[in-house]
Amino acid sequence: MHRLLTDELKVAHLRAIIGFSMGAEQAFQWAVSYPAFADRIVATSGTAKCYPHGYVRLESEINAIATDPAFKNGDYTTPPTKGIEAFATDLDRLALFSGMVAQRTLARRRQARHHLRAGSQRIPHQLHPGGDANDLILQMRTWERHDVGATPGFNGDVERALRSIKTPILYMPSETDPISR
Repeated sequence: MHRLLTDELKVAHLRAIIGFSMGAEQAFQWAVSYPAFADRIVATSGTAKCYPHGYVRLESEINAIATDPAFKNGDYTTPPTKGIEAFATDLDRLALFSGMVAQRTLARRRQARHHLRAGSQRIPHQLHPGGDANDLILQMRTWERHDVGATPGFNGDVERALRSIKTPILYMPSETDPISR
């Protein structure tokens, strides 16, 4: 992406890099990898690496797609629409995740479940209109493997990579999202 911006589009500097969720991971990565490229970073509801609880959630989403018989180990001839739908709307999976998100009180879990049921019919169309199953899985695998500590020169040390950031950062974790806290 950096080469695309600098070499092809001739963009030498950005005022801000803004990212939500997986985009927040990328914003942190830009700040570590290209420290002078942007004036500031805005990261919302995301982390500088994928932690185990995020990995568990992503694997459940991958399994929702991969268990559709039409998926055929990724060599499908017609889209595994039931798997993609399950990925986006499976209430049990979403209830499990909403339970993590709203773990503080049973009332919050019930409220989250109610909202999931009310909005579940809209989710697949809003999140992944026409999403390709292999592409969605690749995105989730990329998310799972992300770690700013793996940037060359940091030898797996996330804290050292984050301390190297000189760009001002507005970091907005979600109060009810343990994945970004």
